[in-house]
Amino acid sequence: MASTFYEILGVSKFASTDDIKKSFKNLAKKYHPDKHPGSKFHEEHFKKINEAYQTLSNQQSRYRYDLKINYAESSQQYSTNTQANRPRNTNPNTEKQYTQKAYKKPQGNRSTQSQKKLNRYYIYIAIGAILFIIASTWFYNFMNDYAAKEYFAEGLHEEQKGNEVKAMGYYLSSLEKDYENPLTNEKIGDIYSKLAHNNTIELFYFDLELQKKNIDASLNTESTQLLNNIRGIDSLSAMYFNRSFENYELDADKRRVGLKLLRTDLKIGNFTKALSDSERLKTMPDAAKDDSLIYYQAEIHFLMKNYEEARKTYTSFYALHPTSADALIRIALCNYNEHNEDFAISQLDKAIIKFPTKGEAYYFKGEIARRNQDSTAACNLFEIADQLNVLAAKTAIYKYCQTEL
Repeated sequence: MASTFYEILGVSKFASTDDIKKSFKNLAKKYHPDKHPGSKFHEEHFKKINEAYQTLSNQQSRYRYDLKINYAESSQQYSTNTQANRPRNTNPNTEKQYTQKAYKKPQGNRSTQSQKKLNRYYIYIAIGAILFIIASTWFYNFMNDYAAKEYFAEGLHEEQKGNEVKAMGYYLSSLEKDYENPLTNEKIGDIYSKLAHNNTIELFYFDLELQKKNIDASLNTESTQLLNNIRGIDSLSAMYFNRSFENYELDADKRRVGLKLLRTDLKIGNFTKALSDSERLKTMPDAAKDDSLIYYQAEIHFLMKNYEEARKTYTSFYALHPTSADALIRIALCNYNEHNEDFAISQLDKAIIKFPTKGEAYYFKGEIARRNQDSTAACNLFEIADQLNVLAAKTAIYKYCQTEL
């Protein structure tokens, strides 16, 4: 198995920076978790590849790394040579004589005063060695912390400019210096969440589609496949959010990142973990003041198909936040999944009147119309949803409304 960063990247110790970069790109394409969703091996190996590249692509970190492995190899070679050159004594009597001769008891000709001076000398050496070790450790930690802060500041600067991929590189370099830093872990989790969000249709698209197992099986298969693809990215977000949550000390920070972790658990379908996280957040100080926890508890019930309990919880949240269009639409979906279609439509109509720019309400009402074989009404509603930037509506138009175009 590969034991050095050079072996992990498959290059020689004298490889140029371009060779290292080229090898990294090839390996990243091959082992990236997005291409192997759910594979723990590819996820761990991708981390090793990234760690090796971050070290060897930087001149200073590569120089320090080369010193470290050269020292390790020299130590191992010295140990091997010492063992090989040690004379073998096959005569036990000779060995005994040699041992006795080598370790003769001192004759006691040194004065007591000189012995005390020597003892003090040894104590000073020991104290000096301890102080040196402490100072070296402090200096190493200081430089690590300084480098971690510098990398983090560069990442923050790039993220503010919109260069998220570049920012991710700096954040990972910062994490290499300070593995458990909660803020850095949270930032990486945020970027992965944004990448997952930008590369898929909003999850509201699946809320209705995936509940109906016996309707439009082909679309259900496509939706499920798309959902599985983005879960690979979201699972990385969950990993970093969880590490951030465990290392934050202030309750306010824990509650903030805990809600992000809870939302990500829901996206990757880990409902049991989401339920556990929500219970843990409920026990934190001032949890009752955070109404978003009520909404997420409703989401857990909804995704676990406990529609009655979900509807009650959404209703409680909507009573506190009557301007929440999402809560009102979710109440309609709960009624639809409870086979109360008329009430679901009335709730969607209410959402359209109260929130005329909320395209999801038009989209879901169009889905209900399509399943009732009213293609004209469905396509009209899909067109409005598409104009309001609902990505799922565009897909629905291509699938069901081509004759209408």
